[in-house]
Amino acid sequence: MAQVFITKSHLENIARLISYQSIDVNHIRGFYESRFLGFFSTPELNTLTAVSLVLESIKDEDLKIKIITLHDNAKARIEKYNKNENSRWIYVGSKPAYHHDEKCISLRSTYENYEIPVEIPEDKIKDYRTFFLNNIDEYTNKRDVFFAKVELKFNVRINNVKEVHKENSGQQSLNVFTGGHKKILSEISNIIEEMHKYKNQSNEVKRIISNTGFNTKKALKHPLYNESHEIIREWDNYKTKLKDLIIQDLTSIITPEYKFDHDFLEELGFKKCSKCF
Repeated sequence: MAQVFITKSHLENIARLISYQSIDVNHIRGFYESRFLGFFSTPELNTLTAVSLVLESIKDEDLKIKIITLHDNAKARIEKYNKNENSRWIYVGSKPAYHHDEKCISLRSTYENYEIPVEIPEDKIKDYRTFFLNNIDEYTNKRDVFFAKVELKFNVRINNVKEVHKENSGQQSLNVFTGGHKKILSEISNIIEEMHKYKNQSNEVKRIISNTGFNTKKALKHPLYNESHEIIREWDNYKTKLKDLIIQDLTSIITPEYKFDHDFLEELGFKKCSKCF
């Protein structure tokens, strides 16, 4: 049985998937007092609970089977959202990878993608994808020339392309937290203290966070909150830091070696990394 690594983002993706199905949030409350979890919505608590279950499954065969079953039950929902040939993204999705080498360069590579503008009709998506890849240097270095060529070839005018640039999360590691569990708890307490200070700096900030704090991602996309984006985004950043620390801490408590069974991951749709196998 090969022991392999996955990125933290893939761990969260597995957890997020199974979190929609019969997750008891009391499980995560068994690890932390309420002040650690009071900033999160029920779906966010479900995901953190699912993270703990996935980590526990590393040493629990029955739990592995349960998670595989939950995953299989969700396949129809996954397939509905999977990127396909008509996806409005340049790079179409592929299977996630697991890694043999914890220092594999792919564990720390940057994910990049580019949205296909709505001006491009659906029957031209495939042609535009090919065109974009053939002209990506011009897109990067001579954006105005690229847009002019798009207009000439597709008879539409665009002036912006949504980009995604995301640093890969790397191997789940506790080496940055000397002292393990106790050190991470101290970091969590510091973040919570900062969050309280930020929220209570003024009545206006407190009001905005009270209205949007449990649903920051949706609030950032809603025009109603355009003037409050800076505050909401800062609160969302705090929540992300807190969530990441809690996942680090769960790992230190449950399975600090953080090594998965490759057969289990393949049941969840993973493939071996081509660079380190």
